[in-house]
Amino acid sequence: MSGDQTQIINGTGPLICPHSPPPQSLDNTYPYTPANATSTNDSPNIPLLAGYGEEQRVFSAKMYLMWDPALPSGCTPARTVQNEDGTFTSAPSRCSSIPIPLGSVSWNYSACTINTLANQANGTTWSKSCQQSAITDTQQSAPFPTWQALDSNGTFCQ
Repeated sequence: MSGDQTQIINGTGPLICPHSPPPQSLDNTYPYTPANATSTNDSPNIPLLAGYGEEQRVFSAKMYLMWDPALPSGCTPARTVQNEDGTFTSAPSRCSSIPIPLGSVSWNYSACTINTLANQANGTTWSKSCQQSAITDTQQSAPFPTWQALDSNGTFCQ
């Protein structure tokens, strides 16, 4: 993840909530294991609480396609697993091989919504007021990623 910020307007005024950890964080797990190995799906979200009047989230990330050329017999690759309590535990690689980045995709997402205080067709009182999502850059060859922290779905303003 390279950027993540939420802005909320509630009864006391606007709140700007940068998510932690800071940019260049690993988004939950490594390696990424989607249900379908030929596609991916990521869904950054924010809770829509009744006491809020408006919410906006701006999110950006870079996803790397990594290939491990030779996993020797008996080695255990680097991994991050989710524990029963929802926390994450990472373990370093026990292999002599090194995953190589084959490419990367930079993408971003932003959305904003307004609490109309009236029932909407979506079953809530919230109405979408804007939405944007884009792939901003693709590279067929990418430098090795540098992760400075592990993000466990961020912390929201309360």
